[in-house]
Amino acid sequence: MKIKNHLLYHDNNDRVEWQETPNKSGHLKEQKPRYIIMHYTGGSNVQSAINTFKNRQAQASAHLIIGNDGRIVQMGRFHERCWHAGRSEWQGIKGLNSYSVGIELVNWGWLNGGQGNWRSWAGTRVPDENVVQLKHKHDATQRGWESFSETQIEVTLNVVRALLHQYDLTPDCILGHDDISPGRKQDPGPAFPFDRFRGLLEGRRETEQPDILNPIIFEPKFRVTASSGLNMRSGPSIADTVIKTLPSNSQVILLEKLDHWWLVSEIINNKAETTGWVYSHWLFPIN
Repeated sequence: MKIKNHLLYHDNNDRVEWQETPNKSGHLKEQKPRYIIMHYTGGSNVQSAINTFKNRQAQASAHLIIGNDGRIVQMGRFHERCWHAGRSEWQGIKGLNSYSVGIELVNWGWLNGGQGNWRSWAGTRVPDENVVQLKHKHDATQRGWESFSETQIEVTLNVVRALLHQYDLTPDCILGHDDISPGRKQDPGPAFPFDRFRGLLEGRRETEQPDILNPIIFEPKFRVTASSGLNMRSGPSIADTVIKTLPSNSQVILLEKLDHWWLVSEIINNKAETTGWVYSHWLFPIN
């Protein structure tokens, strides 16, 4: 992805979908962002977020919305002051609306209920396979949270890479709403994999040294961490056909890397079986 005149474009030079919000005021203090603030919408789809941010009475907006299917909608230019941060402070700077780009990921956030009956604040049922149970860094209570999809994370990484490149930023400028408004906000929440997200942007991964004594095969092994499963595809892109979905905690061996897409084989009964391409964000090394 690329940015021209503070607007986001796909690699084929098509501009991403544009739905301008009226809920913005002037430009950022430095005429460009210093921070990137991650949010979740608290809703189920892109259109509901668009409707909210186009409603003047809502007094809220963001520069981008990213759906769980990878749909991207831009609602403000990246040098404009959108209203996504509210009362906020970071490292002595108050009012982060004037210094940041806001990215809203479609996601319900924390959930009510329990196993077999997870529900959003609106009462919408969320399948168990789309739920992770975690503690928020500002709350000792373990809750259910809707997980972010493989496609959504991949697209968000590509968008953020473009922002970092265009505005000469580093991954440590990426913050959560809960970082700049602790106690008042809890998005994007613990289901958003911040450490690994920043790590991928920095070009590193956790301990990916191959175990040359592996008794199954002389290749590094990884575990699938996506709670809803990880799509194995016929090629290294989300446009390629899904061969199968690897269950959470299934094991694979690494055969080849192409940027963040890896060619792997699933291990079943101590044997390497189906082979295909997966997005490496959801793989964790097995020591």
